[in-house]
Amino acid sequence: MKKKNILLTAAATLASLFIAAGGISICSLASAQNRIYTSSRLSTATPSEFATGSESGGRGNDGGEIPENNDETSGGNVIDDEVCIDEPAQNDSSAAYNTLESENNTESTAEEQTDMLLSTVTDYAYTLCEYYFWMCDRPIQWRMGNEFDPYMELSDSVDVYLDGPDGHVEDYLSLPVEWDLTQVDFEKEGSYRVTGILDTSSCEYVIDWDNTPPPSLTIEIINYGTVSFRPEYHGTTLTLNYEMNGRPYQLPFGSIALYESQDDGASWYNISESTRVRIYDDHLSVSEITSNTEFPSSFLFQATGFDDPEFTSDYSDIVKIISSEAILSADIIDSGGTQAVGTWNDDPIADGPYPILEYKTYIPRKQPMILEFTPGDQDSFRREYFDRIYVYYGDAPQGFWHKEAVLPVQWEWTPVDSMDWNQEGDTVIHGVFTPEVIEKNEYRLNFNDMPELTLTISIRSPRAPFNLYAKEERPFENNTVQIQFFGEDDTPLAFSSPSLLKVWCSVDGDLTWYDITGESNVSLSADTLTISAIKEKYLRAKGYTFQIEQTVLPGHEQFSSSLNVYHSSMGIYFGDGAGGDRGGGNRQDKPPEGLFDHAGSEGDSEEEIPPEETSGSDAAQPSKESTVPDVTHPSEQPDVPDTTEPPSDHPVGSPGESEALLPSDSSAPPFAEEFSLPAGLPSLDHSAAGQDRSRQNTMNSEPGIDSESSSHPATFSDDRAEGTKSPAEQNEETVSASSLSQLSDQKYKYQILRIIASVSAISLGGAAGFYMIRRR
Repeated sequence: MKKKNILLTAAATLASLFIAAGGISICSLASAQNRIYTSSRLSTATPSEFATGSESGGRGNDGGEIPENNDETSGGNVIDDEVCIDEPAQNDSSAAYNTLESENNTESTAEEQTDMLLSTVTDYAYTLCEYYFWMCDRPIQWRMGNEFDPYMELSDSVDVYLDGPDGHVEDYLSLPVEWDLTQVDFEKEGSYRVTGILDTSSCEYVIDWDNTPPPSLTIEIINYGTVSFRPEYHGTTLTLNYEMNGRPYQLPFGSIALYESQDDGASWYNISESTRVRIYDDHLSVSEITSNTEFPSSFLFQATGFDDPEFTSDYSDIVKIISSEAILSADIIDSGGTQAVGTWNDDPIADGPYPILEYKTYIPRKQPMILEFTPGDQDSFRREYFDRIYVYYGDAPQGFWHKEAVLPVQWEWTPVDSMDWNQEGDTVIHGVFTPEVIEKNEYRLNFNDMPELTLTISIRSPRAPFNLYAKEERPFENNTVQIQFFGEDDTPLAFSSPSLLKVWCSVDGDLTWYDITGESNVSLSADTLTISAIKEKYLRAKGYTFQIEQTVLPGHEQFSSSLNVYHSSMGIYFGDGAGGDRGGGNRQDKPPEGLFDHAGSEGDSEEEIPPEETSGSDAAQPSKESTVPDVTHPSEQPDVPDTTEPPSDHPVGSPGESEALLPSDSSAPPFAEEFSLPAGLPSLDHSAAGQDRSRQNTMNSEPGIDSESSSHPATFSDDRAEGTKSPAEQNEETVSASSLSQLSDQKYKYQILRIIASVSAISLGGAAGFYMIRRR
């Protein structure tokens, strides 16, 4: 090998050693230029922009470019966005100090940047909408004494749904959770509320966790037992109230079978479907308990079929009744949860007649006895379809059991023979059961007291639909929804006289409707309905349902489709209902007070708190009505968030319990959407957000930062007034101001030398390699 080849190889080797000794890597050269810039935006910069002074190379945690603030008139506390290499920041000692410490002491800088973020972010753009996890909507029932494994029975994560400055956040967070079971006594019967401790370190949104209710659930410890009864009697009627372990008991699935013995337990018969028995969730009653002889007789009752084997035995205690012309006594016999001796007959006794509850068509299958036709459509009507009908019977219209029977009917078709099928209207046809049918079924059906048997033929001209759709599926300012009108094929619909429209509203699932046309928060135009001041209280329950009644356009349906608006874990939801129908329900001409969040309405606003006398640091703090200025638009101030309704103090657990106000777009600080921690910075511990504030005072007191004009004033950990410093602090700042400029110049020159050396080494190495390739 020639000498010059040896020299080139040696040069490349020396260059590599020089790079290693200087701590320079090829990857670091790409970010060397960014590291010599110094971010000077503290209180007015977005939190993600604090990363420009770290090793992230001007990028946030998510790798996205950090936006720049191009506004040069953002306030006196904002210096140039970046200090260039050609013009070092001589007057920004705080920024130079942070940059120097970032190179020499990574842990110290991380702690200071964490405190800087905590002191800067005082408003929160995102609020809790709802938690979702296993068994969040119902209690966990656990048998007393059984071993409870939280890792098997409880969820190890919680889905967190958020509301942000632009409405509901579509993506949910899944955060780890640890459940605090210290207050649960699994050896003692009772109901226990369990709170979850969330690990929020991976949360990428700015949330005030200190004032956010934690997730919670209920564990019910139930002692295994035998269903017993608390008897009551009056005359010949016995009422048995369900009990277990001395407490009231409710049937879990409405399942029970009652057996009776009238021969001292030799034979037992299922009387669950007897006309003498009425069964409910929390009690049952038996009537006609009388003796058939002149002497008192005994009656025994025992229940089974509870369908809850985890907590109850298969059989109840036994009730012994002594009765003559009336019930004389009632005693409870402990059965130990076992079946009484004797012969058990499981087929229910059919001792009708039972009341007839309703009728339905046989063809088409099980439809109401009202037939709808269009004018001239008599060819679609078939009389033979209605020769048989379904007859429903049971213990009561809303009773414990129902059954059905198919019976033939004779109809009086004379009105149909003379009916004009081109004329709109209703024609009622009456029917009867033949004597043969009555005689065959009178043992089970009470034909003497049955509903009127009729069939209605209704002729209606088809009408164009009248539909309601949300203008945008989100609430506007002041919790306002805008609803537009549409007709056939979803074409826009307009009314020439909107004052003739009537607006209906329901908040209880369409059971009760209120006329809200004249309310101050309701406005109607030719094609739009606007409703403001809707309450989160009702949104999170069954929501608001709106419907419009019109008589202006006879060719359209009189009643519009209904539109339901409610707030669930998925955000604000707009659900469309069926149109053309009145919607049923109880219609009220006047809405109740508190249906909407009118300003100044009773019970909807907070009490006015008299201002307290302030002095020292308290005098420098902003008032409750002060707002956070927008950095990009200093001349504009965001609106004050609506706080007319105080937040609820009970835990958030279900869509029907939370009453938090919908977030307003103007209530969030301008930086919250783009918030991300710098690379390498430890996650914020929100639980310690209010513990150590000493570093904040020092940072906001350094030269170049006007603490009084800062958008986020510092919070002091002692009783000193803002701006007051001890002699040691003043001396430390004097030394810092005189020396940091020299330290910055030295650091600047050292970085230049490192860059020149690295570029030279790479160039020599590349030339040597190229030469060796050419020689070969």
